[in-house]
Amino acid sequence: MVDPIVTKQCSKCKRVLPLTGFHILKGRKYNRHSQCIQCRNASRKPIVKKLVPDPITEKYCTKCDRTLPISHFCKHSHTRDGWDCWCKDCKVAYANSPQGKDVIRRIRRKIQLAGGMIALQRRYHQGEKGKASRRINEKRRRILRPDRCLANQMVARAVRMGVIPRASQLACHHCGRPAELYHHYAGYGRDAALLVMPLCEDGHYAVHHPTTCQSNEPCHSNVCCNSHLVTERGMP
Repeated sequence: MVDPIVTKQCSKCKRVLPLTGFHILKGRKYNRHSQCIQCRNASRKPIVKKLVPDPITEKYCTKCDRTLPISHFCKHSHTRDGWDCWCKDCKVAYANSPQGKDVIRRIRRKIQLAGGMIALQRRYHQGEKGKASRRINEKRRRILRPDRCLANQMVARAVRMGVIPRASQLACHHCGRPAELYHHYAGYGRDAALLVMPLCEDGHYAVHHPTTCQSNEPCHSNVCCNSHLVTERGMP
C-alpha cells in the first residue's frame, strides 16, 4: 500500500512543508494552494482604514461667492460632500428668474410627454448614459453611505440563501402589484437590515414622499388605511 502524500513544496519560498501549511484549494495539486500560508500572508496588502472626515460646518456658494453656514444649503446626494453647490437664496432667486422659469417649464413638459417622472427616470437608466452614471453613483454611494450598501448586501445574501424570497415573488404593500425591490422600513442598521417590505417602483417613491391624509398623519397612499403596515420579517 502506497503511503499518502503529507508534504508539499512551496512555489515561492521552495520549502517542503506539511499539507497543513497550505490553504485548501480544490482543483489544484493535492487540493492545496501552490504557496504556503506564510508566503500568502506576506504578499497580502495591509488593510488601511479610511479616516472619517470631519462634519462640514461651512460651505462656499459658487453662485454668490460667499462662505455660509451649512444650514444655508440643501442636501444633494450626487455631490461629493452631500450638499448643493448653490445656497438656498441663490436657488430661490434663480427659480423666480425668467431663465429659471423657462427651465422649469421645459422640464415639466418633458416629464408630461414621458408619462410621469418615474417613467422618465426608468427610460434614462435603461440607456447607455444612464448605466454609466449608475456605475459612478454606486461607487460614490459606497463611500458616502456605507451603512445602506451593507444593508443591501445583507438582503441580497439572505435572498441567495433562501432566508427571504425574491421581491418579484411578492406583492407590493402599497398597490398590490408585483414587487420589484425591498424597502428598509426600520433603518439601515445591522440589526434591522433584514426588516424589509416588498414594494414596486411607484410604491417605493410614495413611501419616501408620503402624502398627508385627513387625519393629519403620514400615510403611504391617498386613502388613510393600514395597508402599509408590515410584519416582523417584512413579508405579507
